[in-house]
Amino acid sequence: MVHPHGYRRTLPGSIGASPGQTQAMTVLATLAADPDASILNYQHLQVLSVICSRPAPPTAGEIAAAMKIDRMLAWRRIDLLAERGFLTRRRRDDDPDRRSVYFEPTAAGRALDQRVRSALSAIAA
Repeated sequence: MVHPHGYRRTLPGSIGASPGQTQAMTVLATLAADPDASILNYQHLQVLSVICSRPAPPTAGEIAAAMKIDRMLAWRRIDLLAERGFLTRRRRDDDPDRRSVYFEPTAAGRALDQRVRSALSAIAA
């Protein structure tokens, strides 16, 4: 079925869901299994994905630029991820600007990112 706005609707059972809604439902089901992750939303997962996909640990400014969001909004999302144990903060000794904070995923953060990526790739298949 084609929606009036042009996207294709899938009809699982009697409830119609767009592809984006199906993705969101799959991601939420993935999060519901983890009590630490159940508080997170899709935007938190995007921050985690940006951090996990970088070859070097990014700063909050680099994360905000990659997501095209305000730096303070990025910090709020980063803080919750760190509070839940999905990220660690650190400073580099060789950095001339000692105020810079870099973010790295923990083992739990990498595992969550991998679960979400697997869930999304299952949808695309």
